[in-house]
Amino acid sequence: MLRRNRGFNRSKLIEQAGRAHGRGRLRKAAKLYEQLLSLESGNLDLHRKAAPLLARVGRIEQARKSFEQVARAFARSDQHQQAIGVYREALHYLPRRAELWLGVAQSEAARGRPNDALQALLEGRAKLRRRPDRGAAIRLLNAARTLDPNLVEPSFDLARLLHRTGDRRGAQQLLEELGRTLPPHHFRRVRWLQLNFRPTPTAFWRMLCMLVASRSSAAST
Repeated sequence: MLRRNRGFNRSKLIEQAGRAHGRGRLRKAAKLYEQLLSLESGNLDLHRKAAPLLARVGRIEQARKSFEQVARAFARSDQHQQAIGVYREALHYLPRRAELWLGVAQSEAARGRPNDALQALLEGRAKLRRRPDRGAAIRLLNAARTLDPNLVEPSFDLARLLHRTGDRRGAQQLLEELGRTLPPHHFRRVRWLQLNFRPTPTAFWRMLCMLVASRSSAAST
């Protein structure tokens, strides 16, 4: 008897949610889908229907969880194109969530498209320009440098963000690495940032030596 009631209630809730959605009563539809998900938290079809509604009515965290649950299920079954589609839909509503950009990048990499993965990470970074977004931006830039350690502008961007968020040691270590690995014509930027971040006598001396060396080289040519 209990199962019959549950089945009846479920069908009724789904019908009511669909009717409310069709009539533009989004808050009511979202609330009904939440009731259904409280009973069937693993139902991916319900999550797929509920996620955009939840986002549109401001239930952001619930929407993110539903979008991610669906996308991760696709990714686990190697349906990475579908996973990317879900992540991209989620990003339409939640463009400043780093975990969604990381999800896109992971699925792009899993289907053998590292360049697209890298572009997704940098696209995500471009959306994160506010002070509260700095931690998320650092996550994306670190992931980008994992794919391509020789990135120039994203590496300098990361160094500046590390410094601004108080990780001065991390910023200096990154600049030391860039000084060893980047082509010589980037040395001036490296030394200038080192001096700007930490104006020590050593940093000043390095900058001075570089300027003297560059002038000597120019004079000899």
